[in-house]
Parts: sequence; structure tokens; C-alpha cells
Amino acid sequence: MADFVSAGTLTLPSPLPVQPEAWGHSFTTAIAGVPVVLALPKAQPPDGPGTVRPSAIRQVDLLWPASVRAPSESELRDFDRAVSHWYRCVLAWVCAWTGLAPPTDRSVDVNLQLFDQAGALLKRDQGQFLFYGFPNELGATRDQLEAALRLGADLTPLPTEYALLVDAQGAFGDFRNRVCVISAAGAAEVALVRRFEDTLANSYGLPEAFVGWVETRARGLAALDQACRNLEVETGAPKRDVELLARARNRAAHAGSEVDREETTKLLQTAQLVVRTLRPLQLTANQG
Repeated sequence: MADFVSAGTLTLPSPLPVQPEAWGHSFTTAIAGVPVVLALPKAQPPDGPGTVRPSAIRQVDLLWPASVRAPSESELRDFDRAVSHWYRCVLAWVCAWTGLAPPTDRSVDVNLQLFDQAGALLKRDQGQFLFYGFPNELGATRDQLEAALRLGADLTPLPTEYALLVDAQGAFGDFRNRVCVISAAGAAEVALVRRFEDTLANSYGLPEAFVGWVETRARGLAALDQACRNLEVETGAPKRDVELLARARNRAAHAGSEVDREETTKLLQTAQLVVRTLRPLQLTANQG
């Protein structure tokens, strides 16, 4: 950290769910092309009745290269805008690994607060606030957070199946059950298509044109699931559950039918099983 100096504090656009093992550690990333270090606060144990251990981070210490000159207010505003884009990417990866719905909270107009040479906070418009979370929540592990910040530095997008899955998780968190089911089924279908194509091309050595021709004969979620089973590919969920997901998606998408909360929960879990079994998400930038 010798080449980095403390710049101030960074308030994240929404709470970032993090497991206790990651608290108190520093992570490298890049925002607006500037390499930075984010130092997470140390999680404090509960002090007494009614207090809980933090489960999500809202504010971190920010260090940037010592060579960075004092930015103007307009440059800081540009940095603030870049934070939002960077954070959406980081949060998407975290939610893909954890299965959580993307947290929502009040937006902040100013993300970055700077310190002067004496360590005093430089006044800027608006303020900043913290989020402490709730007990027993899931969150990113230290390795997952490190990978998410690395991928976020390059604004690496999620694979399509995981982008759809995170959309489904977000809709579920917002109680938009019909949208959740449609997105979840889309995620499962993309994962099935990609695994079907990979198996035919790589395991059987079939030419790409023929693989495409075969794929057109296996359209639809249930048909793709059966096609993968015919190739002895483990899809992660019972055949009946995939068929239920396919039927629910058709009702929701074509008939506008609503889906109750209990059914939505089960259908989302089915999609998560299919996607994670067929297209495991690695802690690397090369996701395939």
C-alpha cells in the first residue's frame, strides 16, 4: 500500500452484503480507470441486548495512488457517476454467487468524501450514512468479494444466464412474482442451451452448423431439459420441477397469470439449481 494514500470515505450506492470473514480486509479494484484500494471496517461484536453484528457494508475507506492530484469538483462528480456504474457490476457478481436479491436503499448524491492533509473531512454537498444490516443474512465471502471487485474494475458483465438469474432474484425481492418466474425460466433455458451446444460440439465433435440444426428441434425449456438428459447431462433439478417452471413461465408470459409466493420460491430455486449445475460460476474473469 506504499503507493496508495488515504483519499477519504466511499459511500456505496446500496448496502453490499458481506460475510464477517471479509470485514477488516483491504481489496483492490478500479473506478473510472483509477486503481483504488477499499479498506473494509472491522465488524464489531454485539455490545448488548438488541444489537446485531453488521452483515452489509455501506461505507468504506478509500485509498488511491499517491500520484493522483487533487481533483476538481467537476472531476469528483464524474467519479461519483462512475461509482454507480462500477458498483452495479460488482453487486451483480456478488448476487450471482450468493443468490441474494440486489439490495435497494435511498440513493446518495455524493459517494466520495475527501480528507484534507490534516485528516479533516472536506465539506461537499449532501452527506453520507451507514447501513449495518441484520443477523443471519447471507453475504459474499472474502474470495467472492475480491473476485467481484476485480471483475468490476473492468466492468466485466455477468454471463447471460446469471444476469437473468440476478434479475429474477431482484424481482423476487420486490415481490414481483410473475417477472421473477419469467426471468428465472429464461436463465434456466439459456444455461440448458449453452450446455447442450457445448456437449454436442465438444463431447461428440459435431460441426457447429449441425449443432445449430439439432438445437432448433429442441426448443423450449422442457424440451431442452429432456435433450440434455438424453445426452446423459445432469441438469441439477428433477424433470418434473423443470416442467413446472416451463408451464408457469408460459402462463405468466403469455396469459399474464400471476404466481403465488410459495410457488415462485420453488420455481426460483429450480432455476438456480439448473443454472449453477450446468454453468458453474468461477471466481475468475474467464467465465466462458
